[in-house]
Amino acid sequence: MRTPGNKILAGIMAGILFMGFALPAQAQVTLDDVLKRVEALEKENAELKAEVQSMKATQVSAADIQKATTAAVASATAASAPTGNFVKTKYGVELYGIVIATAAYDQANAGSGQVFNGTTTIYNAPHQNAVAGTDVNAKHHDLLRASAQDSRLGLNFSGPAMDSGAKLTGKLEMDFAANTSGFIKGDNSTTGSTGNLTGSGVYMPRLRLGYLSYDQDKWGVTAGQNWDFFSQVKPDMLNAANLWRAGSFGYRHPEVYLTNRWGEFLAGKWTTQVGALDSEDPDQQNSATPVAGAALKYETKIFGVASAIAIGGFYGKDSLDTATAYGSHTVPIYGTVVGMTLKFTDWLAFKTQGFSGSKVNQFMGGPGSSTTLNLGLNDSTGTNVNGTTSTKGLRDMGGFVQLTYNPVAKIETNFGAGIDSINGDAYILTADQQYLWKANRSYYSNIKYSLTKDVLVGLEYQNFNTNWLDGMKSTDNRVQSSVIYKF
Repeated sequence: MRTPGNKILAGIMAGILFMGFALPAQAQVTLDDVLKRVEALEKENAELKAEVQSMKATQVSAADIQKATTAAVASATAASAPTGNFVKTKYGVELYGIVIATAAYDQANAGSGQVFNGTTTIYNAPHQNAVAGTDVNAKHHDLLRASAQDSRLGLNFSGPAMDSGAKLTGKLEMDFAANTSGFIKGDNSTTGSTGNLTGSGVYMPRLRLGYLSYDQDKWGVTAGQNWDFFSQVKPDMLNAANLWRAGSFGYRHPEVYLTNRWGEFLAGKWTTQVGALDSEDPDQQNSATPVAGAALKYETKIFGVASAIAIGGFYGKDSLDTATAYGSHTVPIYGTVVGMTLKFTDWLAFKTQGFSGSKVNQFMGGPGSSTTLNLGLNDSTGTNVNGTTSTKGLRDMGGFVQLTYNPVAKIETNFGAGIDSINGDAYILTADQQYLWKANRSYYSNIKYSLTKDVLVGLEYQNFNTNWLDGMKSTDNRVQSSVIYKF
């Protein structure tokens, strides 16, 4: 007997079967179709989950990006920054310098009249015009001095960046060798009524270099206090006097000059410079015109040897204006300089320079001081021409040679000689002849040993032979030791 529940279930099943058979054939869904669709959905779901997991694994936060960027910039900056300590502004400033400790022994008290505040630089053997024991310049009066005043402190500037691609750079450098004539202004320990302290052990700062340079690829302009551009070859010495007034020529002056780099032709590289400078001679400044200069440098190889030839010249005038009846007149300033360097190998090199000119004392040619030097020559009768119509100047010529030999990587040795002489047609007052030499010769040799790349010790021997116009001959043997630390 059937129950009511069984009857209901049978009716539902019959209805389902009737509806299934009553649908069109294309609309019928089998069990296999359902299973396939479920399987496809599960596969798609699994792929979506895998993609989401991958995105989570590679997701980087904003903080992570900032951290990575900062690290990259720091790494790039460190790679491009100069080694050692440096000062940096928005345009870039690099601090550099050297500390020099020097001691020098002179056999003939050389430099007793030229040494201020402990400096150990000299230019010639002193005139021995006194009896021993009565004058500090007497013969056989030995001298020993030590100093650190040739130490230097400098700044190199760069920037800002130029749209044209040009470079703007600068340099500011000082030492402590200011010439104060042995006295420093002070408040106690005065001498007489001058109110000055003696200069022993007192070092005063002095501007050595201070200039700006604007450089394009082929040309540039430099303005400020710099080395005389027309004199480009210098000896390699420990003596800070640098063989000046004994064969080396050229100093530091306020100047402006244009540099042109012409490139290579005639088997070498050519560079020219033209400009003007202030010799800082009061008589030249009184003329209201600068000293004009020019230079040419040719770099090439001669029989396979790296070589450079430099030629320079300058011209200006002094204006002598006095209250005498003769009125004012001018004395020309002029000179030519020729130099050459030859680098045979990394361990052997040669250099030389020669010069000739008139009134060149401001460029480290000729004697450094006399009553005649700033006025030009006296006339043929021996009369002082200060304020007269004479246009003669003190004519001078000289030069030096040097051989450099480096037996090993850490040792450098230099051997050289130089001479500075007054032209024989000069007319000098008798009273000035003990201040002016006829010829000043110097011979030197030195050895420099690098303890590290930044610490150097050196020893130098130098001999001076000076023939004065009054007939006196003087000699000095000098030994200098130096310890140099570069930073």
